[in-house]
Amino acid sequence: MPDPLVIAHLTDPHLPLGTPRIGDLMGKRALSYANWLRRRRRLHRPEIAAAIVADLKAAEPDAIAMTGDLVNFSLESEFQAGAAWLRDLGPPELVGVIPGNHEGLTRGFTQRMMRHWAPYLSGDDGRPGFPWLRRRGPVALIGLSSAVATPPLMASGRVGAEQCAALDRILETTGREGLCRVILVHHAPTEMSIWRKALRDRAALVDVIQARGAELILHGHTHRADLSWIDTRSGRVPVIGAPSASMTPLPGHDQGAWRRLAIERASNGWHLTLTERRVTRVGTLENGAALHFALPGGMDAGAALAPSAASP
Repeated sequence: MPDPLVIAHLTDPHLPLGTPRIGDLMGKRALSYANWLRRRRRLHRPEIAAAIVADLKAAEPDAIAMTGDLVNFSLESEFQAGAAWLRDLGPPELVGVIPGNHEGLTRGFTQRMMRHWAPYLSGDDGRPGFPWLRRRGPVALIGLSSAVATPPLMASGRVGAEQCAALDRILETTGREGLCRVILVHHAPTEMSIWRKALRDRAALVDVIQARGAELILHGHTHRADLSWIDTRSGRVPVIGAPSASMTPLPGHDQGAWRRLAIERASNGWHLTLTERRVTRVGTLENGAALHFALPGGMDAGAALAPSAASP
């Protein structure tokens, strides 16, 4: 049997990459900065993120999926510093990135993000944008953006009709190729968040997934080890959220972690072994219990299903 393809999933490090100036502190950015000073800077620690990155790199995964909230305030300086952090994490062909709500904190974030992160926001075609597609052996990694600028006190997301239509085509094509289709999206497409933090058009995204099929969905945003499901005609698709990659191990919080996802072909679909590498109170990393998932069969799932409503 061939060796499994290994994906490293990390999310929501919320790194201190820049501080707003007085002129930046208006509206939502001012509220976010106040929350950072009051609470979040004590929870998200750069030394924990550094330990997690060192452990992840030592594992030499085949692909790295970063599902958003690398920054905090959507500042130009944060995106510039974040580019250096991404280069240390790995080259663009290894590391695929999607944005979170903190990248999208204010309007104009897309231009700021693309100026500095474009190679990490691209598919195999080299063109930055969403959804991107990366084929890695038997796996298709598909990156969506749910980042949108929202009013104060809101942290919701939206994928939009254009991305849903493009995802429909990608899922059909990669399903016909028999690939294991792994979708990355910051906001969970299931009911994992309260309304002001939820994916606003999750019903439209779920419609595409149910119509075309998929094998696995990875998300961030909640800072928790979440598990939910989407039922499709080819089987149940696990929707898996990860803890923050910088969270201090304190009561009431899922400790900082990254996930090792080993995917291999099974007789009736795909097999996933998920192992969490989490930070202990003394700063070392340890394995959590290995979780095993039977993923839906991707060989001809896309071809067998009816066109979705999102098809052009």
